[in-house]
Amino acid sequence: MDMKIRAWPVVIMPSAWPGTLIFRHTYLGASSEMGINCVAEAGARLAAESNLMSGQVAHNIAEKVADGSKPTFKRQQSYTFKPKAGFAEVSSSLQRGIKEMRNFRTNERALDIRREFSKGHESYTVSKSIREHGAVAAKKNRLHELCMNLDDFERVARDVMDNGGFGYYMGGATDEWTLKENRSAFEKYRIIPRVLVPVTSVDMRCSFFGIDLRFPVMIAPSAMHGQAHEDGEKATARAAVRAGSAFTLSSLGSMSMEDVAGAVPTDHQGKPKGLIFQLYVFKRRDITEAIVKKAEALGYRALCLTVDAPITGRRERDLRSGFTVSDAMGQLPNIQMLGNVVNQQLVEFEAQKDLTLDWSIITWLKSICNLPVIAKGILHPADARCAIKAGAAAIVISNHGGRQLDSTPATIDVLPAIAAEVRGEIPIFLDGGIRRGTDVFKALGFGANAVMMARPAVFALAVGGEHGVSRMLRLLYDELECTFKLAGCKNISEVPSRMLSSVLAASSALNAV
Repeated sequence: MDMKIRAWPVVIMPSAWPGTLIFRHTYLGASSEMGINCVAEAGARLAAESNLMSGQVAHNIAEKVADGSKPTFKRQQSYTFKPKAGFAEVSSSLQRGIKEMRNFRTNERALDIRREFSKGHESYTVSKSIREHGAVAAKKNRLHELCMNLDDFERVARDVMDNGGFGYYMGGATDEWTLKENRSAFEKYRIIPRVLVPVTSVDMRCSFFGIDLRFPVMIAPSAMHGQAHEDGEKATARAAVRAGSAFTLSSLGSMSMEDVAGAVPTDHQGKPKGLIFQLYVFKRRDITEAIVKKAEALGYRALCLTVDAPITGRRERDLRSGFTVSDAMGQLPNIQMLGNVVNQQLVEFEAQKDLTLDWSIITWLKSICNLPVIAKGILHPADARCAIKAGAAAIVISNHGGRQLDSTPATIDVLPAIAAEVRGEIPIFLDGGIRRGTDVFKALGFGANAVMMARPAVFALAVGGEHGVSRMLRLLYDELECTFKLAGCKNISEVPSRMLSSVLAASSALNAV
C-alpha cells in the first residue's frame, strides 16, 4: 500500500503545569512506523488542549491561559520548518509511550488520529510500498516492534516478502491438511494449574550435547534464509544463541558453515555456541563425509539427520505461484560441490538423494565423526525405537512442517505414544505448530525435552533481521515463563503434572471433583 509522509508541528514546552507533554523538534516519516504512532498519539492529546499553528514550531515558553474557555498557548517564539527526510530523535516523553503502542490495534487507531491531526498539512507520497522496499526497509522501520506474538510476525512478513518467497516458507504439501493440523491440534489439550505455589522465579534451563539453553526452544533447520533477509542465517543464528537458544543450519542454507560459525558468540575454548548442522545423505558418500567433517571441525555440536525426505513432497502452492529461486542468490555454499548456481545445485540435490537409506546410515555417520546424531522426522513409536537401536543421540518428532506427506498426524498428537516408547532413554524434541508459550508447555507436559520451530524464525527475520528474531524469541520466552508461573511450576520436571490430555479429560476431571 502507498503511504503518506506528513510533516507535523511538534512543540517544545517547559512543564508549566502537571500533565504537560514535552517534545523536541521532531520529524517522522514512513521510516519509523513507531514514530508515526507516537507522534500522532501525543499530537492528538496536545491538540485537545491547544491551538497549533500549521507548519510552525512553538517553543521555549508556553503558558496556560485560564480564561474559562478552551486552553491555548501563548507563544513567545515560533519558526516555520520544512519537512526533511530521515528519523529524528523522539523526546523522552514519546519514548515512554512507545511500549504502550506496540500492537496493530493501536497502530490503526494512531493512524486514524494522524489523519485527523494532519489535516491541512502538505503530503508526500512514498514512491515504494513496504512490500517493494522488502526486508531491509522493514528493518529500518522497526516493524518487528509492532509484533506482540509469533503470529504477528507472519502477518507482517506477508506484506514485507514477495508472494513467491512467502508462499515457499508458508506452504505445505498438497491440501496442506497436516500443515493446519500441526497448529490446531494444540487446542485439544488443556493445562490444569496449581495455585498458591511460590513462583518468585522459575528454572526453564536445559542442556543437550554441550549446548546450554536458557529455555527449551531451538530453531529448526529451514532453507535459504537469504530469501527473507540479506543477513540470512548469520542473523538468525546470532539472535538465537544470544537469546539462550540454539540454531540448526540447513544444508540448503544461504550462508556457509564458516560464516555462521563466525557470527555467533564462542565458548571459553573458542568454539561457536549453540550450533547444530542439518544433514542430507547423498548417494556420493564422499560428499556427505566431507560436509560432516567440516561441520565437526568448525565446532558444530551435533548433526541433525533428516530421515523423512527421500524425495521432496508435492507443494502445490509453489507450483501455482511459479516460485523459483533466483540465480542471483549465487551458490548454496554448503553444497557447492553440486553445482555453480543455485538452481543447478537444487536439481543435482534431488538427483543425489539416496532412496536406499536404512537405519544403518546412523551407524555409518557415527563411524566418520564424533558428533551426536539427531534423527529428525520421527512419527511412529517403532521408528523411535529403531533410532535408539541405531545409536541416535536424540529424535525430533516432525512431519517436516506439513511439507512432505500430507494427512500425517500432528506432531503433538503422536508425542505421548513416542514418549512412552522412549521412556527417557534419549531426548525428544518436538517440531511443528509451535506459536505460543502454552504450546511449548504442552509439549513438555507430554514428554518432549524441548521444541524446535522454523517458520516463526524465518518470518521474524524477514520483518526485522536479527532484531526481529531476538524479539520473537523474547516474546516466546516471556510467554513460557508466564505460563510456568500461572500453572504453578517452578521447573520443567513439574510440567507433566499440570497437563490433561483433552477437553473431554478436563471436563471429566472437573466433574469428578
